[in-house]
Order: sequence, then C-alpha cells, then structure tokens
Amino acid sequence: MQFLKRATHNKSLVKVAISVGLVVGIGLLLVGLFGFAIQNAVVNSSIQQTVFIEELARTQQNLDQQVSKDIFAIQGEFEAHQSVSDTIRDLKSAAQTLDQNLNIMVNGGETSDIDGNTRVLLKPTAAALVDKARQVEGMGRLMSDRVRALENAFYPHADHASDTIRTGVQAVSSSSVDLLNVLNEYVTQIAQAQAVELSRADILRNTFLTVAMLGIIVLVMSLSIRIFEERERVHNYAASLEKAVAEQQIVARELADAKRGSDLIMQTVNQGLFLIDEQYRIAPQHSSELEKIFQTDQLAGRDLMLLLQSLLTERLAKTTRDYLDLLFNINRKQRAVLQVNPLDEVECSFPNPGTGGFVSKFLSFNFRRITRDGKVTRCFVAVNDITERVQLARQLRDAEQKKERQFELLLSILHIDPVALDDFIKTTKEQIFTMNDTLRAQDFAAASSGSLDLLRKRLDTIYRCVHNVKGNAAFIKFEYFQARAEDFERKLADLRNRTALGGDDFLSVVIAQSEMRTDLDELEDLRGKFIGAGHRPETATDAGADGAVASDELVSGIEELALSLADHLGKQVHVDALGFSTRGLGDVGRRAIKDVLIQLVRNSLAHGVEFPRERESAGKPICATLTIRALNGSPGEYGFIYRDDGRGFDSDKIRRRAVDLGLIQANDPRAYDDSTIVSLIFEPGFSTADEATSEAGRGMGMNIIKEKIVDQLGGEISVLSEPGRFCEFKIALPTAQLAHA
Repeated sequence: MQFLKRATHNKSLVKVAISVGLVVGIGLLLVGLFGFAIQNAVVNSSIQQTVFIEELARTQQNLDQQVSKDIFAIQGEFEAHQSVSDTIRDLKSAAQTLDQNLNIMVNGGETSDIDGNTRVLLKPTAAALVDKARQVEGMGRLMSDRVRALENAFYPHADHASDTIRTGVQAVSSSSVDLLNVLNEYVTQIAQAQAVELSRADILRNTFLTVAMLGIIVLVMSLSIRIFEERERVHNYAASLEKAVAEQQIVARELADAKRGSDLIMQTVNQGLFLIDEQYRIAPQHSSELEKIFQTDQLAGRDLMLLLQSLLTERLAKTTRDYLDLLFNINRKQRAVLQVNPLDEVECSFPNPGTGGFVSKFLSFNFRRITRDGKVTRCFVAVNDITERVQLARQLRDAEQKKERQFELLLSILHIDPVALDDFIKTTKEQIFTMNDTLRAQDFAAASSGSLDLLRKRLDTIYRCVHNVKGNAAFIKFEYFQARAEDFERKLADLRNRTALGGDDFLSVVIAQSEMRTDLDELEDLRGKFIGAGHRPETATDAGADGAVASDELVSGIEELALSLADHLGKQVHVDALGFSTRGLGDVGRRAIKDVLIQLVRNSLAHGVEFPRERESAGKPICATLTIRALNGSPGEYGFIYRDDGRGFDSDKIRRRAVDLGLIQANDPRAYDDSTIVSLIFEPGFSTADEATSEAGRGMGMNIIKEKIVDQLGGEISVLSEPGRFCEFKIALPTAQLAHA
C-alpha cells in the first residue's frame, strides 16, 4: 500500500499506469482464456479421435475374427460337401467392410460409430504412424486379395482340388492373424502418440492458464490502484465540494441579502419596473409600484399589449404594437427606435371602482433592449405615473394663459369708459344666463329622443345671445370679447348647417359658453382691481344755441360703432341723432335700446349702405346718413325711428332667399305681398348675404331686434322701405315695460 500511495503522488503517471495495466491485464486474460479454450478443444478432439480409433480397431478385430470364422466354416462345409455360397457371401461382405474401415483408418474419412453417429477420422501425420498405417493397409489389401482368390476357387467350378481350397483357406487365415497383429500394434502406437500429444497439450493449457492468471493479477493491481486513486479523488472532491458548499452558502447568503435589498428597492421605488420577453409577457419580478399603477396584482405572465389595449385608444394600441415589434428587431438601431416612443406621455383610462366610471392617468413608458448572441431577448420597461406632473403643468399652463388673457383683457379695456364697460358686463351676464337656461340637460335628453326642432330653437337662442354679445363688444370697441364671440359664432354656424343634431353635439357649445363665462369673471375681477367700481355720474349737458339737448353717451357709442364699421367695410357714413336720448329710461331699458340700435347700424352698414362709387353713380351723396329720431307717441309709449338712405330692401331677393330656406313655397312665391316678404328678415338665420362674415351673413341681427322689441318688451316694429332710396324702422315700446326693465 505504501507503494500505491507513493505511486499516486504523480497523478498523470498514475492515470497512464492504470490505463496500461488495464489494457495489459485484459489482453493477458483474453489470450490465456482463448488459448486455454483452444487447447481444451484440441485435447477433446484428440481424445475423441483415440476413442474412435480404438472403437474402429475393435470393430476391425471383430471383422477379422468373423473372416477367420467364415474361413473355417467354408472349409468344414467344403469337406462335408455342403453348399458354401452363403458363407462365401458373408466372408466377402466382412472382407469388404474390413477393407473399407482399414482404408479410413489409414487415409482418414467419414464413418459411423457404434451409436450410428457420423464421425470424421483424421489421417495420421506422425512418421511412425504413417509407416504402420501403410503396413496395415498392405496387410488388409493382401487379405482381400486372398479372399477373392478363395472365392474364385469355388466358382465357377465347385470341384476344384481340395488342395487349392485348403491352401486358400490357410492363406486367408494367415493374413487374418497377421492383420490382427498389425492392427494391435497400430492401435498401440496411436495411443502412445496420443499420450505424447496430450502431454504437450496439458503443458500449453497450463501455460495459457498461467497467462490468464497473470492477466487477472495485473487487472486486480490496476483496479486496486484505480480504486485507491478514485478513493483519493473522491476524498479530494468531497473536500473541494465541502469547500464549494461553504462558498455557495456564503454566496447564497450574499444573494439572499442582495435579493432582500432588491426586493426592498422594488417595493419602495416609485417607478413601475419590469421585463418583457419577445411575446410581450411580463416577467414575475417587477416593482410593487407597477401593481399600483395598473391597479392589479396579477401581472406576472400577462401580455403587455392585452393590458394596454383596455387602457389606450384603438389607434394608439396599434401604434404601440408596431413600436414593440421595432424594439425586438435587432436590425433597427435602438437610439432611432427610442426617439419615436409613442408612450413617452400617454393618457390611460382606468376603471374607477368607487363610481363605476373611469379615471384618467398620465403614464410615461421608457424602454431599453437586452440583447444576447446578437438577438433582442428581453426589454426593460420603466413606467412612471406622471399624472400630478401633467396636471401641474396644465395648471401652470392655464395660469400662464390666464395671465396672458387677463393682460390682453386689461389692454382691451383701458380705453373703455367704465360706465360703458359696466353696461357691457351686465348685458353679457344676461346673455350668459339666457344661454345657461337654454342649455338645460333635460331638454337635450328629450330632444335626443327625436325632437330636432327643439334643438334648433335652442341653438338659435344661443346664437342670438352670442351675436348680441359680439355687437355690444363692437359697440365699445372691446376687440377681445368681439373675437371670442366670433369664434363662438363659427361653432354655432357649424351646428346650424348640420342636417341632424343630438344632445352630444352641443358639448362644444357648453365648453365655449363656459370659456365666455370665465372671460367675463376675469373681466369683472380686473374691473374691480384696476379701473374702480364707481360709475361716472350721468349729467345732462346744457342746451345748445338752438335749444336742443345734447345726445347721451349711447348716441356717442352708436356714432363710433357706425364710423368704425364703415371704415372697416370701405364705406362712408354720418349719424344724425339730433334730439334722441335714452336718459329717461331705466338701466336695462337703455341696454335694450342700445342692443336694437347696434343691430340696426350693423345691418345698415352690411346690407343697406352702398359703397361710395355706387352712391355716386346713383346720384347720392358719397357719405351715407343714419338718422335716429325720437317719436312723440301716445302717453305711456316710447318710440323712435331709425333710417338709412341706402339701397332699401330688395323684395325679389328676399323672396328667392326665403324659398331657398323653405320659409315660403317655391311654387308660388308671388302669393305673398311685399310687407309679408319683408317681415321674413326677422326670422332666425335669415340673411340675404352671399357669404357669412364677421359683420353679416349669420342671419341673427334682425332676429335679435324682434326678440328684444316684440318678445321681451311687448313693443311693435314697422318697416318702410323704398328700393334705392331708404329703409326705415319705426319702433314703439310701452314705457311701463321699459321702466320695469
């Protein structure tokens, strides 16, 4: 064992020695066993040959004795003068069999043993056996010749001399004795030769057995060394394994600490962090914030696209799928892909369990590829809930817009008289209140069920209010509110042109009305902060040289409005309002008269007053005149006349337009007289303008006049017009209504 221990010091030599020993041992064992088996086969074959030769020799001896017996029987039968044919036939058969067997013994060949089994006898090869075999063969052939000679002595003449027969019998008998002696000697020599061969075979067999034993010894030694080496290796492996286990335990503790740390990070980080594979499946490891963002704790293994489809619009969901395909396409550069991220800032709709509706969140997704072996295997995704940031940004943006709007409002009202501004605020409040009352939800719900006329009436009322606000803004040159009202009118015009209306279509109207209300609130706030809440006192001026009373501030505003519109349209106009005043009316009554005059002036400048060249061609003064005169009506009545010296009403054009709008029958428009036709100008939406502009074409100015004078104040309107000469409106109002107003 000491030798084995020293031998194992050199691991490489030990391995080589073990391999060589195993090969040599196995080789020796195989050679020994194979040689031993061959020698056993040879010995067995030799023994079988010897036994068979001995059996064959005994058979030959028996046959020889049979020949001798037959010879003496023939002699006796001959001397007794009996028939010898049968005996001679037996002698001949025995002699032939003896001759055949002798031939096999000498030359080898196939024959049968006593059990009838076919055996193969080998030809002797030893020199001594060969000589003896030849002698046996010669003796056998001599006996056969003598048997044939004896047989011939009896045939064909049976009366041969007895001496010849006796001589033949003696010759055959002598040959039989000699053959028997030679056979005995041949068998003895074969046995001796067989003994020598067996002795040699035993030596070889023992040699091969020794070789096999040597191979076993070599194998045992090699295996012993191998077992010892393996035991040593196992011992060393166990030691290294124990060391590795200890190291793994340390690593496991470190990993456990790291995992606890990463879990703590994933639990406390305020981002949704996770991985997705090529099928967009979410990995089991993700941050706790992700569950809060998506409002579910069952995210592991879910398809990110299926999750987003319920949160995004259909179009954005399709764009997102295409983008994820680009992320996992290694042929696309990551920098270029990240620049087209459709989820950089996206609004998602999540179910609200509390109300049963939906709540909006703004999310920001960031993506990074994870590649391996030139392939994108996963993507790292970071999701942030940026709702507060977006809302704050919107609030800041709204605040900035509010500041800009307030600054624009401030600049717009610095030139406006405080009294006129207060009057505008009151008028606008009234119109907004009317719009609020018009936009009642229950009316729109009922209208949505089939009443289109109700929606159109509501729409005309709102249109009338907005148009009135725009006119009052233009009256005091309040450009900011005038522009906002014009934008509002365009939205209303779009709805009026639709063939079908529903309650949902008025959402833009509600939003625009709310924005106008916000503008008005900010205007009031600025009015109180920068201009002061007081009104400029209303004082009547002294009478002029002609005794007339100077017109009030309303007349001044109307003059400024007329001049401004005329300058904008490229026309010239002069306002004659001598003796007209509204100082005796109440505040709201004065605003009603103002609204009417604003619309009359706008209508005159847009439709009635011609361009200077037209007036000059018609023989008129280039500068048109707008005349406003007070009427001395009956007691309890306030009235005035408004007149322009323009082109007047074109009844035929009004008829054609009325037919187009379906107000009168197209088959017989002449059935309506001119007064009836002219009265159509007060219908909502009626206008003879070919296209809508900020000054005309909406068809609401005359409708506002009718709504103010007739519907609200219970007054009357009469129209007088002469084509090419003038257009005149006579308005009468009960003073009780004006005072109450």
